[in-house]
Amino acid sequence: MIIARICYLIALGTGLLLLGGAYAAAPVLTIIKVVAALLLIVVIELAFAWRLHHRLNKMWIYLTLFLLLLVGFMGIYLAGGYPF
Repeated sequence: MIIARICYLIALGTGLLLLGGAYAAAPVLTIIKVVAALLLIVVIELAFAWRLHHRLNKMWIYLTLFLLLLVGFMGIYLAGGYPF
């Protein structure tokens, strides 16, 4: 779980670098992406908690994958298809 939290910090850091340019191009979509990214972190943490209690089900896995793909595709779109 420590590795996941380090990845959160890296993702948040790179997201902050891209935030200014993305907000200037598409402010509404950028706000939606920020909310989706924060929701993704919450869902991942909840999935870790459910896994520790041996109660993780497919719904949490599918929700996590859906949000991960959504945030990823929105990030690629807002960056114009180019990293940084």
